[in-house]
Amino acid sequence: MRLNFEPIFFGVAGTLSLHNPPILKEQISSAYIWVTNATSLADANTIHVGWQVYPYLYGDTQTRFFISWNNNMEHTGCLNLQCAGFVQTKSDFVIGGPVNATSKYGGPIFSMPISLTHDEASNNWWLRVQNQNIGYFPGAIFSNKLQYASKAGWTGQTKFFIHDGTSPQMGSGHYPDGNSEHSGFFSDILFQDRTRRDIGPIRDNLMPYVDNPICYKVQYYEHVRDQLNRAILYGGPGGFCGS
Repeated sequence: MRLNFEPIFFGVAGTLSLHNPPILKEQISSAYIWVTNATSLADANTIHVGWQVYPYLYGDTQTRFFISWNNNMEHTGCLNLQCAGFVQTKSDFVIGGPVNATSKYGGPIFSMPISLTHDEASNNWWLRVQNQNIGYFPGAIFSNKLQYASKAGWTGQTKFFIHDGTSPQMGSGHYPDGNSEHSGFFSDILFQDRTRRDIGPIRDNLMPYVDNPICYKVQYYEHVRDQLNRAILYGGPGGFCGS
């Protein structure tokens, strides 16, 4: 599942609800914001930031904050701090560390604001989490310097690694029904266009995409009751969803 927007732009932001879906060792469930500049998969330069449950990597089923980047042209990139690239400037923030609390169906709800913003002077992409600058992705680590993004979005994703395996829950494990206490969400979604001002998306320019609509769904709302604005509600129970 993803919701993305396609101008040339210089930033993306959103507040992600935090969840801890039940996961088997061969599964991953995650939600993240992202930017990319690519004409094809072969030359893609991409940044992802959000949360994930990934037992095979971490050895547990905790929900963890993660970052990743890749430069497909030069075959470089990694998850978290497994390779050189991301420059962390706030040392007390643990990249790959567990989040403090996760949401429950019907409440309480816990969330995390995240943004990626391009700095024109340095060509770095700054990561801001919970209103603090955490560090930056240098433009130099990307083959095309990632001087702007050609695509960006807000995504919920699941994976499994065995043949004919089951897909895990996404978000809260429930379909969006207009209630932010029931499904996963991204709220206060924003992007920066050529003016480098934070602006909200226009509904007609948003492109929702779900590759397994039996197992997962997504819906955009300008307002969710009096709780959220510019919100993407997403998620689903998973199951036998195909490849």
